[in-house]
Amino acid sequence: MGCKMKHGNNRFVKQAMFLSIVGILVKIIGVAYGVPLTNIIGDLGNTYYSSAYYVYSIILLICSYSIPMGLSKIMSERIATGQHRTANRVFQCALLYVCLVGGGASLLTFIFADRIVDFKQSIITMKILAPTIFLSGILSVFRGYYQAKGTMLPTAISQLLEQLVNAAASIWFAITWTRLFLLNGNNTGIAEYGAAGGAAGTGAGVAVALIFILILFCVNRGKPKKNSFAVSDTAALSYKETFKLIFAMLTPVIISTCLYNFVGIFDMKLYFKIIQIKSLDITADASLYGIFSRKYSPLANVPIAIASSMVAALVPVISTAYARKELQVVKCRINSGMKYSMLFVIPAAFGLGALAEPILNLLFPNSDILAVHLLQIGSVSIILYGVSTVLNGVLQGIGKVNVPLKNSGIALMIHMAVIIPLLLFTDLKIYALIATVILYSLTICILNLFAVHKTLGYVQEIKQTFCIPILSAIAMSLAARISYQLIDKVLLSGHLTPRISCGIGVIFAVAAGAFIYFFTVLNLGDYEEEIRRFPILRLVVIKKRRSKQKTV
Repeated sequence: MGCKMKHGNNRFVKQAMFLSIVGILVKIIGVAYGVPLTNIIGDLGNTYYSSAYYVYSIILLICSYSIPMGLSKIMSERIATGQHRTANRVFQCALLYVCLVGGGASLLTFIFADRIVDFKQSIITMKILAPTIFLSGILSVFRGYYQAKGTMLPTAISQLLEQLVNAAASIWFAITWTRLFLLNGNNTGIAEYGAAGGAAGTGAGVAVALIFILILFCVNRGKPKKNSFAVSDTAALSYKETFKLIFAMLTPVIISTCLYNFVGIFDMKLYFKIIQIKSLDITADASLYGIFSRKYSPLANVPIAIASSMVAALVPVISTAYARKELQVVKCRINSGMKYSMLFVIPAAFGLGALAEPILNLLFPNSDILAVHLLQIGSVSIILYGVSTVLNGVLQGIGKVNVPLKNSGIALMIHMAVIIPLLLFTDLKIYALIATVILYSLTICILNLFAVHKTLGYVQEIKQTFCIPILSAIAMSLAARISYQLIDKVLLSGHLTPRISCGIGVIFAVAAGAFIYFFTVLNLGDYEEEIRRFPILRLVVIKKRRSKQKTV
């Protein structure tokens, strides 16, 4: 599929690249601060934290997570067709919406915290997270506002700031609050209040990010020529009509996003319920779930941040092009978005699988082999989630908001039909969860791909998007694994502490793997437009071009 809109396409890829880098940094910080936090509160504390955080996540999905995408879609469409006053009114109504819904959800969560968590030790964590729901809703509206205007800088900086504060505050609160129980050896108290400390850090991060973006917004409002939506002569929708528009767009997006993320909560509740039915060791199996939720899941979510960032950049440009009936531009953007995402998601997934053991041992010393197996097996779902996330954004960008909802529902029903018998009638336990995570991601990926093809007649290019990155990632994995074994086992064995030796080995393995991957990719396919956006890799592209010119 040829793309002639070079300038627009370059700007789109540049925006996506920038947000992807920040998204990856945010995820890496999340994994990094999870290491000392886990050491402080333990796997049991992680379980208490996860019990509250999953519920918090679902409530947040309803009140804020879907707002930036939905808001940027509606506003960018109105701006593209000259309806600037309506776009501004959409922003105002969305802000009122999250204040009412988010405020109500925060209050109800605080009041009924004891009824919506699985452990009484998670109640404090749940109550601390409750006010964050309200703050996150407001923050999400301002992020959607800037995304609709075609700038990802405020969103990216606020995300990075949020995670940095979250990391520092979570560790500080966890250390401070767990000291109350260290002297008398109360392990349950350490886990309970350590989890609550992690929740307090989450709230602090959101609060600081909101303050930043509010200051930025107030400064920009003082510069109307550059930053405000211009008032046009086009008749604006009434507030009643605007609210109808917002609800019509956001409701399916919210429900589909909830279903998309409900799998984790459903699996958690089902897992503990079946453990009780089978009269197994609740504490031991709760710790196993802590490994799944705080060691496997955060690492697996790092590469998916690339696809999520792509969606944030993709939705406004697709909505604008679709509103203008520029179908060829829409297809071009989908192709660019998918190609860019897979170029980085695929090697990340293969790399995590190949280096699962050393990475986990570096982050979590003496990690259980279970965590290693989960990361190795579950790495395939990273690619599938990456594809389905981009396609989900495409469908929502062209206004087919009910399609992802239907697809998520179908995938969830299949997931439920498989995981219940696996947990009840087998001894797979956590392995049953990872198997059905893969099944769910595969199902929704296929359904979304079919829906995009049916709606737009879009045919996904295979060779450049999947085949070449996969072949290159296989070569990369072998190189990374061999490099690690050589450095760690041969050169450093016995000379350094195991963790330092592991760290040096991982660094060299990642560097060797990255070199092999991009060398292979550049020689097998055409990825210069995507790769040259990265400062270091740009030198490789320039050198390759000069080499071609000399050959000619």
